Amino acid sequence: MKGRGVERNVTRQWQGQAMTTVVLDEVLDGGVPPVARCRLLSAGLSPAQTVGGGLDSAGDKACLACGNCVDICPVFLKMKGWAALPSQRTSMYLETVVGNHCLRCYLCVRACPQVSRAVKDYAARHRLAEKVVHWWHAGAYVALFLTGFVMYHFRPELGPQPILLLAVLHRTLAVCLALGPLVLLLWDRKGFRRGMQDALTWGHEDREWLLAKLTPTTMMQPRGHTGGLNPWEKAWYIVVLVGLCVFGITGVSKWIGTRLLPDWWVAWCHTAHVLMAWVTDILLVTHIWLKVLARGLHRFRFMLEALPRLNELWEGVSFQSGDRRPGV
Repeated sequence: MKGRGVERNVTRQWQGQAMTTVVLDEVLDGGVPPVARCRLLSAGLSPAQTVGGGLDSAGDKACLACGNCVDICPVFLKMKGWAALPSQRTSMYLETVVGNHCLRCYLCVRACPQVSRAVKDYAARHRLAEKVVHWWHAGAYVALFLTGFVMYHFRPELGPQPILLLAVLHRTLAVCLALGPLVLLLWDRKGFRRGMQDALTWGHEDREWLLAKLTPTTMMQPRGHTGGLNPWEKAWYIVVLVGLCVFGITGVSKWIGTRLLPDWWVAWCHTAHVLMAWVTDILLVTHIWLKVLARGLHRFRFMLEALPRLNELWEGVSFQSGDRRPGV
């Protein structure tokens, strides 16, 4: 009987963990900031973060209004910037402001002191296959760009031996680039199907999003999207898939050469290969600007704009007495 009881307890624990995993997947795949729901799925405030005496708040899951999630959210920084009032430094206010503009970076989950370490680690590993394949593609394509650029523009200066080595490296990197979708399919079939479905499904909301972005009065305003991907991200997925097909067909044709293929076909493949490379280079630079550089510049500009307000607070508060200085 005792063994059966232990077995039932283990079964219930396993079922609870499986159910929590399913719920976490739904929360993390949603379009709103997930920190509040992750907090409710956690054990609450850790005893190590409480002080002795008074009401014991260990295990409390109510928002503390510490503002960590608000301060670290890149979307909130872009839309609101400064949040000083206690009522504005809560997860509820974060969800109200960000809405369905969430980038799914999960920085708010990592910053919350009431989210358990296990939930934070799960959020960090969420969609791990997509992240690995993303950086796999990014690294392979940048290396392909560099080797292709050198072979295309500096062939006479380098000579046959270096060009041969670069050609072998270029083809090896091309195989690595082409294997990216296969790695994602074998590693995470659910994620692969979800990504393909999101990229190839277009609806009424996508048309509204595009119209808003093409209208001068609303094109600079942030606009959310309730689906997994907005139209810009869907178009980027499609360009990547088309680029892989074009690069594969034209690259193999150039590799075979005129020994087995007609001259006009090899020449056309060479032109298409170069044009597709230029298009992808431009889109890659745009992607880096929108996802990395623009956000960093916006945060730096906000820091510079916040300095005068911090100086005012510094001048207006007396840290010795705790009272405001006379005449301020």
